[in-house]
Amino acid sequence: MNIEDKKTLITIVVPVYNVEKYLYKCLESIRKQTLRQIEVICVNDGSTDNSLDIINQFVEIDDRFKVIDKKNTGYGDTVNCGIEAAKGAYVGIVESDDFVEPDMFEKLYMATNGETIDIVKANYNFYRENSMPHFQYNEILRQAKYNEIFIPLKNVNVFEVPASVWSAIYRKNFLKDNNIKFNTTPGASYQDVAFTFRVLMKAKSMICLKDAVINYRFDNPDASVKNPKKIYCICDEFNSIKEDVEQENNIVMWNVYQHVKFQDYIWNYNRLSGAYQYCFLIQINNEFKDIMEKIDKKYWSDNEWNELQEITFDHDMYFERTSKVLINEKLKRLPVINNTYDIDGFKNTLRLYNSFYIYGAGVVGGEIYKYLKNNDLVGKIKGFITSSITNEKSLYGLEIYNINHVTIKENEIIILAVSGKSQMDILCNMSQELLQRTMVITDDIRQGLK
Repeated sequence: MNIEDKKTLITIVVPVYNVEKYLYKCLESIRKQTLRQIEVICVNDGSTDNSLDIINQFVEIDDRFKVIDKKNTGYGDTVNCGIEAAKGAYVGIVESDDFVEPDMFEKLYMATNGETIDIVKANYNFYRENSMPHFQYNEILRQAKYNEIFIPLKNVNVFEVPASVWSAIYRKNFLKDNNIKFNTTPGASYQDVAFTFRVLMKAKSMICLKDAVINYRFDNPDASVKNPKKIYCICDEFNSIKEDVEQENNIVMWNVYQHVKFQDYIWNYNRLSGAYQYCFLIQINNEFKDIMEKIDKKYWSDNEWNELQEITFDHDMYFERTSKVLINEKLKRLPVINNTYDIDGFKNTLRLYNSFYIYGAGVVGGEIYKYLKNNDLVGKIKGFITSSITNEKSLYGLEIYNINHVTIKENEIIILAVSGKSQMDILCNMSQELLQRTMVITDDIRQGLK
């Protein structure tokens, strides 16, 4: 296929947010692409580091680079801005902490062979950057037929491939005609999950390549996959496409949706700390227990089906068998906000927030109150919280609230200060929103306060 006289063949969208450590390597790898007929739209999502300066360096030396500088609105809206501005026949997305192989976009484009192909997708490498940089080939498409055009709904194994939106190109008019966009919920994560499911559901043509075309950085400590605040974001993604699936009125599509959702939920379960594993396990149980009779077992492996059966009929046993922590340590909660058990993490978190509620009006709650008072932080305490109705209206001169009557604002947190045996019940009965704004007082923290 002759591509010499073409202009913009592919628009590469690079969402950028505070990634100065990796950004130059990413953009330089794109600048050196063997396919020259590209435009690169870097969308700066309100970075507060030097990311915008690095982007502007490339804009100055290469007129194929463009920048959209906007306030912080989150990943989904950022990628959508880039796609909307794209002039290329195809759109690719490159995460700003990854870097691409020199011929990535030439390989992907040439695979179309001049045909109208909705999606071209390839494999990728895991990359770790330490004293000895390491690449590991990851053949996520091993069940696909390489270099052949197919319809995703007629080869449903492709739905089970990890989302990895950045190892593919998408036909711009295909996205536009089907109104396929990323979800735009601020602060959310895994927004590539719903996007990927939608493109596979709507695509009439797809080609897969065996080559690894991009290097996915596996050691970025700021990656959202390592953020414990994102406990239920994966559920939001699947809920956002539930209506789309139901409108298709396709029993195959519905079964594929349930199967892929379960796979991603188990992945999410396995990444969480032990205590939050239990909370998420209840979520899985709630979503699947009432539809078991409708699910077609033929889409599931025997192991997966057995897992599903165990979770829906006895999730406690499943937890005891699969949890990361020993049973007598399950009540140790990984603090959602500061991601550490130690006293230093507790103290650092207190500095970040304007006010606190102390959940617990007993011995542990009293210990936390005295610590805050001794450290001139008593003015930040908005009150105490209890689970049950009590005749007591105040404690230490502060109002006592029932958990059902409390609204936690953006700059506030709950300090869960109860004995270990009560923590499990309280956390599992909390709403998702409150759970993500709760820091748990562990025995380690209590010892550190003395």
